[in-house]
Amino acid sequence: MALYAVYRHWKPVLFMLAGGCLSALVVTTLFLPRHLFWQAEAAGFLLKSLAVLGLGAAAVFWLKWLHAELES
Repeated sequence: MALYAVYRHWKPVLFMLAGGCLSALVVTTLFLPRHLFWQAEAAGFLLKSLAVLGLGAAAVFWLKWLHAELES
């Protein structure tokens, strides 16, 4: 959380924020099957893939918005 504050507000670096988004996506993707999808087999894989796509799209939209904000 401190790294987010540093690279978002103090010294804005988009590359480091993209790395943070990737790290959050990986941690969330590893958390989901272990704690939520332990009973559903096929549906678990579908929900995991939808979560990866959704989190990736959310990260892209946020990073594009942040880039536009930093450019102005």
